[in-house]
Amino acid sequence: MKVLKQHGINVEADKEFFDCCALGKAHRQSFGTRTGRKSVVGEQINADVCGPLTETSVGGARYFFCFKDDYSKYRRMFFITTKSGVVDCLRKFLKEVKIAGHVTNVLLSDGGKESNCEALQRVFEEYGITH
Repeated sequence: MKVLKQHGINVEADKEFFDCCALGKAHRQSFGTRTGRKSVVGEQINADVCGPLTETSVGGARYFFCFKDDYSKYRRMFFITTKSGVVDCLRKFLKEVKIAGHVTNVLLSDGGKESNCEALQRVFEEYGITH
């Protein structure tokens, strides 16, 4: 109200309600802390596909697939042109984890369509991963 009056705009407070002002002052509850963090590298991986990006990369990618280890917070990203590249990225990542001497038991994702295809389910079964 003070800013509006400084600019010569007269508004009666009881007649006007500004949604944006109310939302700007709103607070949300915190998510809290997870108590069940994994204690071994590679045991649980968090994954998400992001995109399509507004700009195509020099290599032609419009999406990226991000893997994050729950314990170490290590991140590995793959840039892909279409969501169909998700299966190949997952296989490549799991091979890298295995070569490093780790075993992945759980893969967490947001449950998007790309993570619910048959090809990914076969990869999960092959590696013994709970999705």
